[in-house]
Amino acid sequence: MSDEILIYSETRNSRTDYIFSYLLSDLLGLKMNQTQSLDDANAFEGPVIYYIYLDLPGKLCIRPSGLLGETDIKGRSIETGVWDGLTVLFSDNPEYPVPFDIFSASFWLLSRYEEYLDHSRDAHSRFPARESLAFRAGFLDLPVVNLWTIKLASVIRRYYPALKTKKNKFHWITTIDIDHAWAFRNKGRYRVWGGLAASFFKGKDFKKRISVLKGDEPDPFFTFDAIREIHREFPEKLLLFTLSGKPAKYDPNSATDNPEWRALFSGLASDYQLGMHPSYRSNQGFHILKNEFDTLRELLPYPLKNSRQHFLKLKLPETYTNLINLGVQNDYSMGYPGQPGFRAGVCTPFYFYDLKREQRTSLKIWPFTLMDRTLKDYLHKVPEESMDIINGYIDIVEKAGGWFIPVWHNDSLSDYGEWEGWKNVYVQMLETLKSKT
Repeated sequence: MSDEILIYSETRNSRTDYIFSYLLSDLLGLKMNQTQSLDDANAFEGPVIYYIYLDLPGKLCIRPSGLLGETDIKGRSIETGVWDGLTVLFSDNPEYPVPFDIFSASFWLLSRYEEYLDHSRDAHSRFPARESLAFRAGFLDLPVVNLWTIKLASVIRRYYPALKTKKNKFHWITTIDIDHAWAFRNKGRYRVWGGLAASFFKGKDFKKRISVLKGDEPDPFFTFDAIREIHREFPEKLLLFTLSGKPAKYDPNSATDNPEWRALFSGLASDYQLGMHPSYRSNQGFHILKNEFDTLRELLPYPLKNSRQHFLKLKLPETYTNLINLGVQNDYSMGYPGQPGFRAGVCTPFYFYDLKREQRTSLKIWPFTLMDRTLKDYLHKVPEESMDIINGYIDIVEKAGGWFIPVWHNDSLSDYGEWEGWKNVYVQMLETLKSKT
């Protein structure tokens, strides 16, 4: 038997095309075809999944919940259950071999359906982890879509033992956001003098600031020589993201016309993939985002195709629509600032599905697993505790055959101030990841 499979469904639309293709083709590696003809399904000589409300004796049936046949966005009560120890959604058919609507459950998570609904937001207008069903139901720590699909493959093979499904391999990349390349230098006259005055009256960093500004010692956040050395063996496994807008309260970057800023990022772009880090203000207007895009694109020897939102500020679908309109191909913002885990329930890349336009888009979403500031500021972990957490997530992603993608910052590699001891966490994490390459 080959790797072909047929799925019968009375409904065929952009939602079914999207999620059938992702689970069966992208994750399981099957050549998937669809039919709305029950006669054709019954006549097919190979494996068939019946996405049907009836339980057909001897057939592999999955009962629809109705979500994939809809074209609107509305709140709903979602029944949860357990399947071989895994929490599942849209669970109301325990008599079936797959006791829940795996296609609707996966679509609901991947599309970020709940984020279109009326939820409370945090102080930065972000959808918080604690509002998510994954957090409330206790499965945010697991890439359930990947794990459900692995179990689905086992069920399919019980019906069709000769069918060959793909076993996904573990992959990793690391990502570093550059919010401020310098702690004290290249801040502009007013910010430099304001910082000096504040540090003098607070009794903090004043002597060090003076020493750095005089050129007697390096700026602590300028960690790029260390980054190059750490990644000397695997430069292709590092992605960098930088702010390129006007400096502001939540955007502490240097002015983009500063010659040292331009020289730094021109040099980094020659050795690594450099992406944009849309500013805190960028969601206020497309023209702001476009100016930041154009500023950074001028420095790159290749197309600007990667992006991650500063402060992880996502507003769906507008944020992603704006990136698509700029020609951005990959986004790395899919994760929570306040909790590690799997915001979309998955640890493999997927294309963004725009629920308002009801279509799969060209923007590929690369979910990240955890962030340095999440561990330190939200979970209040010290470096030694954080390494155990990181290793646990690496193991989870490896078992799911997915991508482990952490978010780090250049200043957290400084071993300076609040980040003392955190450079070693990053180095240890890389050593663990390299051992699995």
